[in-house]
Amino acid sequence: MVFLKLICFPSFIFTLLFACGKNMPTEISPAKNLNFSISAANFEITSNFYQADGTKLLATYDSANKPLLLLFGGVACSGCVLEHQHIQAAIVGGELDLTKFNVITFLVGSDQDNLNHLEFFQDFRSDANFSWPMTGDKTLNIFKANCKEYLTPCTAIYLPNQGQVFSEIGEVPVSTLKGILY
Repeated sequence: MVFLKLICFPSFIFTLLFACGKNMPTEISPAKNLNFSISAANFEITSNFYQADGTKLLATYDSANKPLLLLFGGVACSGCVLEHQHIQAAIVGGELDLTKFNVITFLVGSDQDNLNHLEFFQDFRSDANFSWPMTGDKTLNIFKANCKEYLTPCTAIYLPNQGQVFSEIGEVPVSTLKGILY
């Protein structure tokens, strides 16, 4: 019994430290080239985004003319990777039409210029050939403004002239996404 406790306790501590959810970094510093604004009717962000092909591009996305799907994930969050794969499979399978909305992934606690974190997450998602941009949210400001429970994976949706209409923790069914985005 003592042997079992010696093995289980360190595993339990490791899981608490590195699992998804409330284990968010405490180091907060301003991010370069990251500007965002949220109003009652619009979400707009300018950042260094890593594109699906791995190139970095300073770009601006907003929800003024097209719905915007925001996905928040932790670098080592397996549930976040599964949520991304779930959405990518729906896009590849034709259930979701990527021409009708924009998608951005935010790595919570990661700097958009920190290739180590971004590449680590991209390695997990590379098999699915993800087709949307990704950036970091080191300050957690975007995450906190969109995910009230501060847990990952988190999904938020903004619609043109309506602002944020959806925010949920965990896997979101494709039928729910489709019903809101279209």
